[in-house]
Amino acid sequence: MDSISIVTIIGSVAAVVGTVYAIRNSKGSLLRRIDRKEDQIRKIEHALVLKYGLYRGKGPMDPLDIKKEKLQNQIAELRRRL
Repeated sequence: MDSISIVTIIGSVAAVVGTVYAIRNSKGSLLRRIDRKEDQIRKIEHALVLKYGLYRGKGPMDPLDIKKEKLQNQIAELRRRL
């Protein structure tokens, strides 16, 4: 391969990476990611209600609680990017 081919390939890869980055950080993409994470939180809350009932109180942290908290932090970060 000559140097022109290598430069062309590198330029093409850089263009694809830039496009993917731009799409991933677009407003629509961020809103879809927030919606998916909120849906996951709703499912976790439903599972916790089924497991412990409505009046759970303050007890030990369930793995679902930890996952819910992590998702809430991710949603806050995505909203900050908007």
